[in-house]
Amino acid sequence: MQKLKLYKLWLAAGVVQIFIIIYLSLTPGVPSMPGVHVDKLYHFLAYLVVTLWFVQLWQPRFHWVLLISFILLGVIMEIIQGGLSYRSFDFVDMLANACGVCSAVGLGRTRVAHLLASMECYVFVGTDGINR
Repeated sequence: MQKLKLYKLWLAAGVVQIFIIIYLSLTPGVPSMPGVHVDKLYHFLAYLVVTLWFVQLWQPRFHWVLLISFILLGVIMEIIQGGLSYRSFDFVDMLANACGVCSAVGLGRTRVAHLLASMECYVFVGTDGINR
């Protein structure tokens, strides 16, 4: 794992992502269409993106902490939604969240886990190989 030059910026962006997930989970949602479950894809993608973001910031030996933490975030958000008058508890949403988290941790073992480092390399070195 490469040391990121913009680690604090990337960390702050990850924290913002967590707050966005919390906000979107607790704010009144848009009405769903019967028979259409696109929201499950949104759940999967949101937790995939935020977990994959942090997978790039943390050493691989700590990825299990991310796995547990983000799965718990998804479970807690659903439990809280169950207590809100304008939201509802949905076990399948929890499952979609957990699948996103597990997929991200799995992708953390591949080259995908180096996206932030690649962006930094592009910004600081550029495509022409000249340091900036």
